[in-house]
Amino acid sequence: MFNSDQIAATKKAIELAGLKLKCLLQEPTAAAIAYNEKAQLGNSELLVFDFGGDYDVYKKPKLLKRLRIECRKAKESLSLSQYPVDVHLDINDDLEMNVRLTKEKLNELCNDLFERAMTFVDQALNMAQLSPENIDHVILVGGSTRIPQIEQNIRNKFGNSKIQFDINPDEAIAHGAAIVANDNNIISTDSREKSFEIFDLKTQQISKGPNPPEWRGYASVAYFKDKLYYLGGKGPNLKKDTNRIDILVNGEWKDGPSFPMPISCAQPITCNEELYVTGGGTISRKIYRLSADEREWVEIGEIEEGVYGCAVASLNGRVYIAGGESYGVSKSCLCFDPSAPVGSRISRIADMNYVRYHHSLIVANGKLYAIGGITKSNGEEVLCGKIEEYNPSTDEWTIIGEFDLKKSQ
Repeated sequence: MFNSDQIAATKKAIELAGLKLKCLLQEPTAAAIAYNEKAQLGNSELLVFDFGGDYDVYKKPKLLKRLRIECRKAKESLSLSQYPVDVHLDINDDLEMNVRLTKEKLNELCNDLFERAMTFVDQALNMAQLSPENIDHVILVGGSTRIPQIEQNIRNKFGNSKIQFDINPDEAIAHGAAIVANDNNIISTDSREKSFEIFDLKTQQISKGPNPPEWRGYASVAYFKDKLYYLGGKGPNLKKDTNRIDILVNGEWKDGPSFPMPISCAQPITCNEELYVTGGGTISRKIYRLSADEREWVEIGEIEEGVYGCAVASLNGRVYIAGGESYGVSKSCLCFDPSAPVGSRISRIADMNYVRYHHSLIVANGKLYAIGGITKSNGEEVLCGKIEEYNPSTDEWTIIGEFDLKKSQ
């Protein structure tokens, strides 16, 4: 559980994010709430066994970080299989490490940690003035509780029937926190201060505009033919996507043409004086165009892979779609040419150098620039500081710069 300094840091992060603090929930409490909703445990004595958590790798050498990642993979494999696992690490050009790890060796190396964990269990029981027989259910939290020896130690103390497996131990805390947030209306657009502001490019002034009929999270905004389109998003409490579209015309909000299906995190783009949408939620493989009479959306293309979280830009009469997520984060890029014959409008162009999603795609001086977003490094999702430039004439991506992420934080 967090100490006073960590709690203070959490509150500061909430403040910097522009959110209002409703309550802070201890992790064991959140896990218990999640399991109770799933299994209806009722008025029971619960023991939450949390054996997980991450580590701070940013202040450690890169080699140690890579070693930890490989060891973690080995631990997870041995927790699910009886077969030995090979741990490989390239230390430098002339030296590498290869170790074969068995389940027995893992238990031997971690035995002192397992024993210490059970000591904390005894301390918790003593503080609560309870015995193992008084405990009705044991809730396992954290990925490391999948290690068979840990589960066996719990069974030895509490019996075989008390361990709960109804929820993924990696997700139990987040699940419980989400339940509390929903019940207390924390995850809601109402928890933030809402305002609709307009920046006038001519006067360089910001003015307060009329609020839309409803506020929606993960909605998209597009400016097309002197109208502002407020597309899709998630409705009250951010529970479900909506196909609703509102249009701001001459200072008033009006109902727009509903989308063919619920949508959030869409990517609208104007090209050749037409409005296109792709890349969001359930339509991540489809490309839609607003009809000429602006009354309906027409499906005009479908790509091979989903591109949720992609970035789009319009250049030289074509729509470019870069990165995104389908079966993992992608670095692939597509070009959609509205003027090409049907069946040949979508073509693949050169891949970016880095996989990324939730990034930006900027047009300048006849070239595309991929900036920011999330990428993957050693199997983990991390912020991407690389800036890449795409030249359509050579069909090449070039890394031209990098943000200092430590300073930007």
